[in-house]
Amino acid sequence: MDKEALQSSFTRHGGRSGSPERRGSKSVVEYATQTMVWVALFLVAALLLSGPSRDNRAVEKLLLNTLTSQYPRLTEGKFFDDVKTAVTQLLQGSTNLSAVTWNIVVVDSDHPFILAIPDNTIVIADGMATTAFNKHALGGLIAHEMAHHLSGETPRRFKAALFAQSSPNTMSTWLSILSQKPEGTSIVTSIINQLSLTPYTAAQESEAEQIALSAMIASCLEPSFLSTAWKNTRARSGSMAKRHENLFSEETSQLRELAQRKFQQTVCE
Repeated sequence: MDKEALQSSFTRHGGRSGSPERRGSKSVVEYATQTMVWVALFLVAALLLSGPSRDNRAVEKLLLNTLTSQYPRLTEGKFFDDVKTAVTQLLQGSTNLSAVTWNIVVVDSDHPFILAIPDNTIVIADGMATTAFNKHALGGLIAHEMAHHLSGETPRRFKAALFAQSSPNTMSTWLSILSQKPEGTSIVTSIINQLSLTPYTAAQESEAEQIALSAMIASCLEPSFLSTAWKNTRARSGSMAKRHENLFSEETSQLRELAQRKFQQTVCE
């Protein structure tokens, strides 16, 4: 090939000899990078969907710490004593509930909420005092959240909330969470909000209500007060009202009516 033909060939190939090979090398690098990203995402998903692990425990601990930093933890006072009394009565009466070691956390907040989070933990705000106005109502609400733990729904919802946060854009935040650094609290707050606002299905609420009502009867706590407590909670919960809608299905209402009739036939001291 003469010099002019060689120059023409060089020009047609973009002015760089060997560029096809380099472009091929670049494609391999891009492919390898994309593969590594997908592998990383797969590993994160596997971590979240696996059973309880040290990393999940770290996130659970940070979740509870974030909650109790937003709402001061109470260790005394009338509402704290009422919660303690209701829990004691439940655990003495129900063998189902007493088979588990519970972590009951009472926090100071005017906003009425009761929330089940993993590791057998239930967080309840003293704003529930006007909603759960006696030991029967309070015991019923706590038993209902305990029932979600027993059915396995609480850890499943928690993993779903974590998985919703595991996009590539949040990988650096994930590292902060797993090392329990303060900057990880923003994503934990998102998880808390998602757990608070996401309703259980009608079937899940029905199952939890049935377990709670059985525990109430066994513990000599009157079921009719639970229905009133749920109505009060829905009326006061504002944006969280949607979460409670499935508690007012025809099935759960019938369960409460049957439980009240059974309670009236039960001999309590």
